[in-house]
Amino acid sequence: MDALLWKKFKEIKNQRIRTAVILAFPFLISIILIINPVHGVGLSASLPLFNLMICWLLMFNIEDFVFAEVVFGTGINIWKMWCFDMLYSIITAAFYTGIEILLLSVLGAGNYRIDIVKLFVSFCCGCGLICFATCYICDYSKLKNYISSIGGIFNFLLLGYICVTYGQAVWLIKYLNPLFAVSIILAVFSIVIVYKFSRIEKFVNNIRKLSDGYENKNFIDE
Repeated sequence: MDALLWKKFKEIKNQRIRTAVILAFPFLISIILIINPVHGVGLSASLPLFNLMICWLLMFNIEDFVFAEVVFGTGINIWKMWCFDMLYSIITAAFYTGIEILLLSVLGAGNYRIDIVKLFVSFCCGCGLICFATCYICDYSKLKNYISSIGGIFNFLLLGYICVTYGQAVWLIKYLNPLFAVSIILAVFSIVIVYKFSRIEKFVNNIRKLSDGYENKNFIDE
């Protein structure tokens, strides 16, 4: 696990612009919400999901960990790497949400209604959804990629819906409990898939096939 922490530290140190954007992100969102507040319980239902989706897009980068393992021979398996990356994204999203709510409570206009139950349910929904969208990582096979693509497309649509409705998200509030039930099932399914079927040999082999196919296509095009 020390190798993963070292690799993540090197990424943060070398990608300074990206790191600065990530660090400034919760403050930017808070400023936007203070200037143009969201009324009602829409904030509680949409903010955790929004943060989790953004962290999933910005921070999930397990391929670098796998190639680092091949180079350095750390012996860390895909399951541990997946858990590390997922926890990193989830903990960061939780920190973002806490910072934003704190800033809104201190600097907001007082018209925010924070429903703790909806906040928790929304966060759990996001965790399950991003787990499902990343379960392809167990071996990077076509079937796993197709399955995860369904989750990825849904996540993009959900993120777009939250952005377009600016946190009001009436349909999200209405169907939050069914989404919670589905997300729990998806999370369990994803955990079983990654834990039981992860094979680093198959992963590296499938990545190589994709790379070879890309190179062959470029060669034909030329």
